[in-house]
Amino acid sequence: IVKKFKKRVSLKYYKNYPALGLSGNWNRLLGLSNAKYVMFLHNDDFITQKNFFYKLNKIIQIQKFPDIVSVATNIIKKNEQKKHITSFLRFFLHKFNSYILRRNFIGPMSSVIIKNQNLPKFNLKLRWLIDVEFLYKLRKRNWIFTDELIVNSEYNTPHSQHRKNFI
Repeated sequence: IVKKFKKRVSLKYYKNYPALGLSGNWNRLLGLSNAKYVMFLHNDDFITQKNFFYKLNKIIQIQKFPDIVSVATNIIKKNEQKKHITSFLRFFLHKFNSYILRRNFIGPMSSVIIKNQNLPKFNLKLRWLIDVEFLYKLRKRNWIFTDELIVNSEYNTPHSQHRKNFI
């Protein structure tokens, strides 16, 4: 995959020996990244929106370089799709920022694009709610929400079946 896209985009691939686990992988990614913003695409997340990163860059510039951009998520479960609306969640984060600990109402990590500056580490001791704990640490930062951009996330579905419908 890296060879296929290397001519079109700046892409680096690292494999950990031995495996570091999810938190260790994400911490290593943050340590290796020199980009202004980072985005975590997991194996069950994908982008189909044309010009996604161009639009994201425009939003970041218009919003004066926020710390976090949260985008909408199209959640795919078997034969149904449901849009996880971020603008509605804005209220909860700003009024009740501890609400993020009750459940992952933000969505998958792929729906959060984060400024790569003074970021905390992912907790290596956690097996579940790794992302929720990490995002909780970021709750006071300049966070914007947009429904203009959408990330797709599959739950318990064969990946190729649904991706063919989108691509």
